[in-house]
Amino acid sequence: TSTTTDVPAVTETDSFSLTISDGTSSSVPAAIVIDIVDDVPNAVNDTNSISEDALSPVNGNVLTNDLHANNQPGADTPTSFVSWDGSTTGAHGTFVANPDGTYTYTLNNADPAVQALDAGQTLTETFNYTMKDADGDTDTATLTITINGTNDVPQIVVDQGNPAGAHDQVYEAGLAAGSAAGDGSTVATGTFTVSDADGLDDVQTVTIGGVTVAIGSLNGSAFQGDHGTLLITGYNPATGVATYQYTLTSTTTDVPAVTETDSFSL
Repeated sequence: TSTTTDVPAVTETDSFSLTISDGTSSSVPAAIVIDIVDDVPNAVNDTNSISEDALSPVNGNVLTNDLHANNQPGADTPTSFVSWDGSTTGAHGTFVANPDGTYTYTLNNADPAVQALDAGQTLTETFNYTMKDADGDTDTATLTITINGTNDVPQIVVDQGNPAGAHDQVYEAGLAAGSAAGDGSTVATGTFTVSDADGLDDVQTVTIGGVTVAIGSLNGSAFQGDHGTLLITGYNPATGVATYQYTLTSTTTDVPAVTETDSFSL
């Protein structure tokens, strides 16, 4: 019906002395001794999670779930936080470890390891702690924070091209009926680069001018524009760099003060 004061390395007991008497004399005293087994605390491992690109931190209190199987904290209450054990420095984010067992974890979305996560992939951070009950018994557990990967949107960047503002420039004069026929000025070359923070192996297709081709078939693919043909002359799957050649095949309708273009959406 009551708790005892715990003494380390000493078994606590409750003792009852016994004697009997026949009215004339008494027996040698005897005793009933009850060993009292200490009710120790139960530190339960904690979990939390955060998703790649999350801007808001996650937080919690590691003492909240430190209960026994019957959802009770134990006879020697209250329980309290003792310490964070080992390193509290996050590898992929900032972990704020408070002295009462509460914490906050903010993900570092600039970490390449975080951005490289695909959907379904994870990273974990672990932090250890010690708690105790009212008579000083301690127990340890681990907080594990799981970082869940998400699918990053692939990116595509076209080279800067020429100073005139377009990506490349060709001349009608080089057409068969032009004033400088056959001089090569109808051909322009350039590059564009595809990228994906999750890795280039995630890139499946490329759509150019409304036509979709598999990334493995990109090299050698040709796309017809309004005034010429765009030919992909190379693609490096390790770097994501593609090279192209545009060949002007027809004249444009001249509009005063307007630069004529042939455009391919990517």
